Amino acid sequence: MSLPSFPNVDPPIQREDAVNQILSSIAMEELGLSHILNAEGEKMQYILGTLPGLSGPAATVKDVLNANESVRGLLETAVQNQIFLKGKMQGALDASPMQGPTGPTGPTGPQGPAGPAGGPAGPAGAPGAAGATGPTETIIYAQHFRRLFRRFRRAPFGCSLCTLQYGGIGLHN
Repeated sequence: MSLPSFPNVDPPIQREDAVNQILSSIAMEELGLSHILNAEGEKMQYILGTLPGLSGPAATVKDVLNANESVRGLLETAVQNQIFLKGKMQGALDASPMQGPTGPTGPTGPQGPAGPAGGPAGPAGAPGAAGATGPTETIIYAQHFRRLFRRFRRAPFGCSLCTLQYGGIGLHN
């Protein structure tokens, strides 16, 4: 008698493929178990005489109890199998993939084609931030103060200094 040997798999199976194969094997075991449980249910229906389309000899109490014991034993085994399969599935799902660090960013792809001309305008953007206040210049208007003050009837005569600011004219005594 010799030790078992495993065949060489070429190309090698990746970790993600192995996890998928384990999950697939669990699903196939579940499918097989569902067929066995269905057959046990049909066996009980046959013994009790409730299976549609088939009739057999009348079952005795001893026959029903023997069949019940058989189904109970099978259900215990099925529950143990379910616990085993649950652990197997958790182990497969909890297996962390061993990935290396992220590689460098690839080159930018080519620019896509231009959209149709004359499309609808996009939404207006948010208003920009307010700019800084500009500088103030003081100019002496000695010879022109009367002409300037005629515009401003409330301005006091005798004022010899006007401050010209960007955005408006202010008067100072």
